[in-house]
Amino acid sequence: MKKLFSLFLFTVIAYTYSGLCTFAAYLSANTPVTVQAENSYYSTTVSPGDNVQFSVVNNVIGSNGAVLIKQGEIVNATVIKANKRGRAGVSGNIEIGKFYTTSTNGKTIPLNGTVGSKAKSKMGLSIALSVIIVPLFLLMHGKDTQIPQGAQYTLYTAENMNI
Repeated sequence: MKKLFSLFLFTVIAYTYSGLCTFAAYLSANTPVTVQAENSYYSTTVSPGDNVQFSVVNNVIGSNGAVLIKQGEIVNATVIKANKRGRAGVSGNIEIGKFYTTSTNGKTIPLNGTVGSKAKSKMGLSIALSVIIVPLFLLMHGKDTQIPQGAQYTLYTAENMNI
C-alpha cells in the first residue's frame, strides 16, 4: 500500500511540476496582430519622428496555446511622413511605421506594416479652375487628414520568435 501511495504521490508531483515548467512558445512571422490608435493623430499636429501609440485589440496566441501578446498591450510606432495641407489643392497625409510591442514575458516584438491616411486631393480641380477661370484658384488649400482614435489596423509579426 505504501508503494502504491508513493507511486501516486510521485505521479502527482511529476504532473504538477511539468505543468509549471512550460517550454517557450513559438510565434511565427506574419502572425496577424490587430491594433487600434490610442489617440487621434492629425496631419496638422504630428511630425516625422514623433512617437505614437496603438494598443493590441485581441490576445495573440502562440504555438503552445499560451497568450504571447496580451490584449491592451501598448504598441509603439514612429511617424514616418506627415504633411499638412498645401496650396493648389495638395492634401495632407500621415504615414506611421516602425511598430513594436512587448510579449507577456517582456521580449520586444517588431511588427511589419504601415498605417496611413491621406485626404482627398483637390489639386486637379484647383489647376483646372485656375486655367479656365482665374489663377487665384491655385491658392485653394487641400484638406488635412487624421487617424482617428480607435481606428483599427492589422499588422504582422516581423520574424519567427521563441517567446
